[in-house]
Amino acid sequence: MIRLKQYRLLSAGLLLAVNVLVACGPDEPKIKNVLVGKWNIYAIQSAGEPAPRPISPTYMLEFDAGYHYFIEFDINPCAGDFNIYDRPENLYLTPLACQNVCCDSPTAEDIKQMVRSADSFSLENDTLRIMGDGILHMKKIN
Repeated sequence: MIRLKQYRLLSAGLLLAVNVLVACGPDEPKIKNVLVGKWNIYAIQSAGEPAPRPISPTYMLEFDAGYHYFIEFDINPCAGDFNIYDRPENLYLTPLACQNVCCDSPTAEDIKQMVRSADSFSLENDTLRIMGDGILHMKKIN
């Protein structure tokens, strides 16, 4: 009988602790929803470059609600997972998994490298910048 009471007390304590952790955890879904959608990569800025340079053709990056991202390059489609952690501006992109049918353009290769090094972002209205060893400049596609 004493063990049953101890078990119930321990179970109630664990349940309370879990509820506190969930209630006090970061507001991740609201943060992640900010990125969900399609973004047009219209310019890139390599490390050390004073200003972004427009690219042509442009590429589309898509974040979905399942925490995946997709980029369609000249020939090869690529995908990965994403997460936002610690603070809202910290970004984690898993390494790109690309189908390597043939060669993408040098600009596409630059974008792939910037995605690999990405660690933060800034969002102002419909403009998204992803930063790492360079900056990807994007506009939201409606």
